[in-house]
Amino acid sequence: MTYKAKTQYISGTILFLMALTFTAFNIYYLFFLILIFLLIFMSFELTIDDEKITYKTYIFAVPIYKKEVAPVRITELKLKRISWAKKCAVIKVIKGLNIRVISFQPETIYQDLIRYAKDNDVKVIKTKDYKILEKMH
Repeated sequence: MTYKAKTQYISGTILFLMALTFTAFNIYYLFFLILIFLLIFMSFELTIDDEKITYKTYIFAVPIYKKEVAPVRITELKLKRISWAKKCAVIKVIKGLNIRVISFQPETIYQDLIRYAKDNDVKVIKTKDYKILEKMH
């Protein structure tokens, strides 16, 4: 199944507009402005297959990063709470960057990740805060 997430447009747009009001103009300012503009239009995609998890990052629908992880390369799946009532999953891998799963739609992604981990004998760690969120939803 494929899950999608996007960056928060409102906070990114506010940051972009605040940067526009800055009066000193130099090359660092221009780089910062372009970076904020690109970050506003980022989107993410996570696909869970039987044999692998694929994580992709896009800017303007152009893929800029792709990572495929087989179950043997996953050391653990850590589920925790971030913010007030938001769930987060961190897929810890043997080599390379860990995959953070936040704000993906549909919300069933967390149950599917747990099922994937159990099917492939990956250790699942749930924090106390995450367990409280599970009871609430």
